[in-house]
Amino acid sequence: MQHRGSDAVRSDAVRAGGARTGGAQAGRVHAERAASDGRPSDGPSSTDGAGSLVTGSQVTGSVASGALVASAVVTNAVVTAWAACAVRRLRESRPALDALNVFPVADADTGTNLWRTFVQGQEALSLAAGAARARSGTGPAEPFDADASAQVLLARLAHGALLGARGNSGLILAAWLQGLSTAPEGPITGTVLARMLRAAATSARTAVGTPAPGTILTAADAAADAAADVVAAGVVDGGAADAAADVVDADAVDANLADVVLAAASGARDAATRSTQELEVLRAAGVRDAGALGLAVVLDALHETVAPDTARRTPTDAPTDALNDTPTDALNDPLAGHPTDPLAGHPTHTPTHTSTGSVTGVPTDVSVVAETMGGGHLLGGHSGGDDSGTREDDVASRAGSAREDAAHHGGAGGGIEVMFVVEARPGTRGAGDPLREGLAAVGDSVGVTRGDGLWQAHVHTDDVAGAVAVARDVAELVRGEVRQCCVRAVHADVPTGGAGLVVVVDSAGLADVLARAGAVVLLSTGPTPGDMSRAVVDAGTERVSVVVGPVAVGSVAIGQVEAAPIAVALADVAASTGLGVDLVAAQSQVQALVATAAWAVDGCDAAALAAVVAGVRVVTWDAAEHGTVLPAEVVTVVRGAEVVTVLHGAAVPSPVLAALADAVRHTGGELVAVPTGEPDARLELGAETTGHAA
Repeated sequence: MQHRGSDAVRSDAVRAGGARTGGAQAGRVHAERAASDGRPSDGPSSTDGAGSLVTGSQVTGSVASGALVASAVVTNAVVTAWAACAVRRLRESRPALDALNVFPVADADTGTNLWRTFVQGQEALSLAAGAARARSGTGPAEPFDADASAQVLLARLAHGALLGARGNSGLILAAWLQGLSTAPEGPITGTVLARMLRAAATSARTAVGTPAPGTILTAADAAADAAADVVAAGVVDGGAADAAADVVDADAVDANLADVVLAAASGARDAATRSTQELEVLRAAGVRDAGALGLAVVLDALHETVAPDTARRTPTDAPTDALNDTPTDALNDPLAGHPTDPLAGHPTHTPTHTSTGSVTGVPTDVSVVAETMGGGHLLGGHSGGDDSGTREDDVASRAGSAREDAAHHGGAGGGIEVMFVVEARPGTRGAGDPLREGLAAVGDSVGVTRGDGLWQAHVHTDDVAGAVAVARDVAELVRGEVRQCCVRAVHADVPTGGAGLVVVVDSAGLADVLARAGAVVLLSTGPTPGDMSRAVVDAGTERVSVVVGPVAVGSVAIGQVEAAPIAVALADVAASTGLGVDLVAAQSQVQALVATAAWAVDGCDAAALAAVVAGVRVVTWDAAEHGTVLPAEVVTVVRGAEVVTVLHGAAVPSPVLAALADAVRHTGGELVAVPTGEPDARLELGAETTGHAA
């Protein structure tokens, strides 16, 4: 028998593969049939291979004030409710998924990355809804744009997720959502959704440089296969057939939406179960793939949304959660009083490094520190004590150790994660292939996905400057720009009990050192409030110190004028994230480096960082203009300094650094030299003293 539908499969494959889909067509109850006679839908139900009842899930949310009713098609209300439910489910599953994370790097952040990525997608829907209400003047109403189609909302969800993608898993999820958003005009029925799930799986796989079995990609394929089987089974059982040609048109039959979603969720869950045997690193750790389970959670949330009544009617037969064998009811009820470990009964991996999750509900406030900087005015300093070596020295040394540690934990790719967005001008060539090729040459875990004129890229590398060069070269190729370039260590340790640290600089070489010290680095000459919000959240702590070097935020420069406008921008960030944010304004990048060293070694809070910054006297010069002779101001500043830190471009002649080392040595100080990675001859020197003003 031949099928014309794009996702149909041969009837013999359907009959043979019935166990895989759990016979999802048997005994199904169509939501549209229930709606036509005024009865609430019982939701889809079927029997699995063992004959046990498998039903839909409960939804614990609403689009407006009431619970959703079962839907025969994906509407704009369904998209919005699904996004909210998926965010809720991913938040609940986040700790468990983080604990399972061993591939591609055991950095305990898969659950966090999936959750944060979907949050950004949902926020895109909320922002669009707010804009729509503002245009109409209606004020608060439905929490979605009632005038937008489901297709439009899916596109907004995907776009927000693309811009907000975190980590390798988040980028793949964003790519999956991009594929899912390619819905044709018209009602999104079960049959149409099955085709969308295939497009989503293809998009996710295309985004990954080196796909591996037993991962979120496998789960996406399995979900699409299971959904296609439901459509094909409907064609075989009741589709329109051409008797003469023995041909069935899969597109002529609309499969039940809830059946398709249930099959897709089950397919993803089954793939996650098999993942332990498909990937050696998972087999060795005895765990299931965190990304595959995360996708199952997302699809379970979609089933909860389109079939909300089923679990309420049959609570004892409610489906098991994607992560364990606990009935969904027990997991969904936030008032049950019996907290359930979403991974109960399953072994979890204990990572070498763990990260602190972000916490909401912290009082929203921003303080401005280091309001008086430079000019030799010393607000305080750090105690030199009897330490054998400086904090900057320690950070530089730890950077080398971190590279070795990353090679051990993360493979050949490196210990630094670099993510960025390339925005192209309309009509230019695609950036995907050159990004993949360029990043593959400098690292691994390469992922690239595209949206509307945007490409989000991800790589693990030990060559941050090389990765940034790829980004800039491709941006030039497409006559665009690099946005939202975030650099952080794959394995980052935040000082226990302290605030997280975000540093904004424009030097790729310095970003490498700062990230290895544990900071979240925003590499930019003009970060937007959105860029800063992402970095603050990524710090993963209740309170975050933001050290901003001499870069611009919007149209306001920092380091050259008062910092108050920057504080206003960060106040918006604090209000939107619920985190405490402290601004430490620096006049130079070397001050930012010294502050990071103090934070990494001493766990300084913002006030202490401000004192450190104020205690650094800065001199900048260009060796191309001065030659090997040190400017008189440099000689004056280093005199009496205990620690001198210099940032230098690649074109600085070695005799200049040698002369500087001699000058510092003669005054009894110590010199720490850090290359910026920039192809220039510029030097930026910071001199520190302790306990007194210069």
